[in-house]
Amino acid sequence: DQSKNFDTIITSQRENWGKWIKGKIDAQDFQNRALKYDKTGETEINLAEMNEHVTIN
Repeated sequence: DQSKNFDTIITSQRENWGKWIKGKIDAQDFQNRALKYDKTGETEINLAEMNEHVTIN
């Protein structure tokens, strides 16, 4: 069930994501970016450069 995997990832990465957001705010980096988590780890995505939608795999 993908929704359970999503919830597990959210719960396990919440602290790292919060630190990433705080770092962006502290650096006044307000670019259109997202932090994507998958099986290989985390990747910062520039949403302005994306040609397709991000999906939950």
